[in-house]
Amino acid sequence: MKLTQSWIYPFVAGGFLALVAAPVIGPGPSQAQSVNSLRSSSAINLSLPKPPKDPRAPKGRQKGGSSRGGGDTDLSGTVPTLTALVPATAGPNQENFVWGLTTAERPTLWFMMPALEAAPIEFILQDDQDRYIHKANFVLPQALSRGVIQMDLPDSIPALEFDKRYTWTFSIKATPNHPHMFVQGTIYRVPLATPLQQPIGQATDLEKVRLYSQSGLWHDAIATLAQLRQASPQNTEVKRAWFDLLKQASLDEIAHQPLLPCCATGFLRETQQESLNSQD
Repeated sequence: MKLTQSWIYPFVAGGFLALVAAPVIGPGPSQAQSVNSLRSSSAINLSLPKPPKDPRAPKGRQKGGSSRGGGDTDLSGTVPTLTALVPATAGPNQENFVWGLTTAERPTLWFMMPALEAAPIEFILQDDQDRYIHKANFVLPQALSRGVIQMDLPDSIPALEFDKRYTWTFSIKATPNHPHMFVQGTIYRVPLATPLQQPIGQATDLEKVRLYSQSGLWHDAIATLAQLRQASPQNTEVKRAWFDLLKQASLDEIAHQPLLPCCATGFLRETQQESLNSQD
């Protein structure tokens, strides 16, 4: 499926939401003015494109409710269950697809972990031919559960290619104390549209979040904002932006959960993980 020539994602033009194909030749005066206005705005306005028409793409699973108890809370009933911090977007037949766009070569994914004892985790990334690109297995200590964790893709794997669908699966394996749970979704890498390149290069991190959000680049927006939260956890403007972004993605029940110091690349170097070349 060709994305870089025919793929479209939201972009602000002349004060209204328009669809601009990537790549774009360059911003006109109204586009540049709108981008500058957005940079100066304090609001987070999330605009998500429709899911791509990809018949082989899985619909995904945003919440990891289990067969033992089910529902959208964890076993204690007090915090959200395993949840992927990725929007569920309605497709052409109103079915929800868990998916998102990124411009990053190796994007970071974010997950809400329920409170569990020594949870065995498996993370898998596959390409559009279902070949394994990356696989990581590790045990998350109880002290690092009940909050939002990150999953970094290591430098040892190839950069995500344009025009390709990648499917990620994050699983908590069953133990005597809890059942198997998993979430799943797809991610597509797209080039940064030309009208955004200069504004992104000149923007502060919070301005970048606003630009990414309005442009439908979910993974870039949440990764940038999460890093801001980690660096400035008491910053009122950052906390408000975090809540606004998650609320607009219908993930507001997670907005007040802590960001845990896991599982960046450094953490995973100390655990068992396997990187698989896509040609194997």
